[in-house]
Parts: sequence; C-alpha cells; structure tokens
Amino acid sequence: MMSRLVIKHGAKSFTREKIRDKRPACLEDPKIGKHKFVKTNLMRQKDLIINVNESLPWIPVVVESQQPQDTRDDYRAEKVAGDLKTLVRVLGYTSCILVGHDWGGIICWYFAHLFPEMTHRVIILNAPNPTIFHDAILSSWQQRKNSLYMFFFQIPWLPEVFMKWNDYAMLDKSTKGEDTLFFTREEIEGLKYSMSRPGTRTGSLNYYRANISAMNFLCTVTRPTLIIWGMKDKYLSPILLNGLEKLVSDLKISKVEDAAHWVHQNQSRKVNQLILQYLQTHHQ
Repeated sequence: MMSRLVIKHGAKSFTREKIRDKRPACLEDPKIGKHKFVKTNLMRQKDLIINVNESLPWIPVVVESQQPQDTRDDYRAEKVAGDLKTLVRVLGYTSCILVGHDWGGIICWYFAHLFPEMTHRVIILNAPNPTIFHDAILSSWQQRKNSLYMFFFQIPWLPEVFMKWNDYAMLDKSTKGEDTLFFTREEIEGLKYSMSRPGTRTGSLNYYRANISAMNFLCTVTRPTLIIWGMKDKYLSPILLNGLEKLVSDLKISKVEDAAHWVHQNQSRKVNQLILQYLQTHHQ
C-alpha cells in the first residue's frame, strides 16, 4: 500500500493507492483460467443463467486483453454492436436475446435498431434510448446536472487520473447506495484490479468520448422490449422513460422503486424474476 500526504485547507489527510500485482481470486477459475468476469461466491445471476440457457457458452476474456488503440472511434456504439453481430454468427446463432445494463444497455439499443432481424428480444436495465437521452440533455436541467460527469470525461487524461485517485475512490462511491453496498468487497476488488491494467481506464472512458455527442438520431426498435428501471438512479432520471412508446413498437416498462442505478445488483432477485417472467410470456 502506497500512501500520500495531502494538505487541504490546513488539514492533513492521507490518500492511499494499493499496488495490485496479484490477480484476485474472483478473476481466476480452475476450469477456464483467467477471465474478466468477476466470479464470486455470491453468484446472484446464476439462477437466471441456468434458466435462460443451460448450454450458454462461456467465453473467457482476459483482463490484460488489448484495448482498442487506434482511435476512440473503436468504441462507437454502432461499431461495438457490429462486433456483437459477428460474435452471434460465429457462435452459430441467427438471432439472440439481448440483456444489457448502462453502456451494455446502450449497445443493446443500437443492436436492436441496426439488426432487428437478429434481435429476438431486448431487455434493458437503466440504460437510456439514445434519442431520448439526447433530447433530455437539451431540454432537462436536471438530467444535464446528473450527466455533468459525462462532460468531465470528455477532457483528455485528467479523468484517467481522477479515476485512480485515492485507490479508485470513485469506484467505491459509485458502487454504494444511500444505505446499501450494491457490490461485495470481493467484486469491487476485482473491478479495481481490472481498472488498474494498462489502457483499461482510457478504454472505459472512450465509450463516453466516442458516443455522447453522437446520439442525435432516431433510434427506433421494432422488436419486443422490456425496460427495467431502478427509480432511485441518481445518474439517469426517470424522465428518460417518457416518450419511449413512440420509439419502441412493443414495449413493457417495469419500474423498481426501491433500486438505483445498479438495479440488477441492488435487487437481483426481483430483476431475475422480471426477466424470467417476461421471457416466459414472450417466448414466441
């Protein structure tokens, strides 16, 4: 553990940065080796995975895998959606059920819009439709305030330093609710290890840098879509649900009143139940 003395307004305080040379146990698996997925003893998603597809292929992604280095355009949502399309075909499928949260959910929006013929169902957790988000940034003072961090992320190099400050204190803050730890300490340590790898912080920030200014298009979806929304999200206002019925032809919205941005972590059993019920009633 490396410590740094900081003097602010006459008061002394210490910031700490933990050097993570050893991969945490939650990123190791005796069967598949090293991977990026944080596998802990509390596998809250396990029941859902077993029920959705018992033969779901496991694709390990190494934490040290190279991040796209050419330009931030490698992180454009439409390009990532195209990569996902290729992956689905390589696995031998002609269509898929998409489930995504936050940026994963935004990729789902793009995929369903661009490749409806390959989209069987769409399930999105606290991720705004790009059209709705673009309009809200222009019209809603509250959403602009909630999204200030996204504009900060557009600045070169400084956000990377900020993310690392005081042993990734920003990660600790963003994974906590008002009175609930959404993630276990084991999960958070796995996330911090991943974020400490070369290029990872810039890669994660490039999603914001490549896409925030490119959402001014009409993102319509014709495939059946379930939106699960934690209503206490301090980053994404519930106003982002308004007007979705004009863009999505077959839409169901499930509001989780006692959950925030990390709805699938904070209320994992309820989210699993909502997803399974939706798939069972929309299986055709």
